[in-house]
Amino acid sequence: MLMFFNLEIAVRYGTNAALIGQNFWYWIKENRKTGKNFHDGRYWVYNSVSSLHKTFPNLTEYQIRHAIDVLVKGGILLKGNYNKTGYDRTTWYTFTDEGAAIFQKAEMDGKKNELPAV
Repeated sequence: MLMFFNLEIAVRYGTNAALIGQNFWYWIKENRKTGKNFHDGRYWVYNSVSSLHKTFPNLTEYQIRHAIDVLVKGGILLKGNYNKTGYDRTTWYTFTDEGAAIFQKAEMDGKKNELPAV
């Protein structure tokens, strides 16, 4: 599997945070395309640390939890709870305006630097 990450996020918050952030960015964009998980004016993604560990077997659950905490404390991610039942403790995530701007800029810069199709 090929993985990539946002360099600005990696420099500011570490490579692990950049990997997790890139994953959330991908799924939030997918939710926007399909109109899923829209709450309070934002698209959200939810995932458990154990599920993320299956996606990122190179990271421990502690490293994943820490990466998420770093992004939240850094003002890049927001946490929410949009579960249908009170006992469901699944955490939802979305980007702050600053976080979204960083990922959008990186996408635009990446498109400028794409190589032409062969």
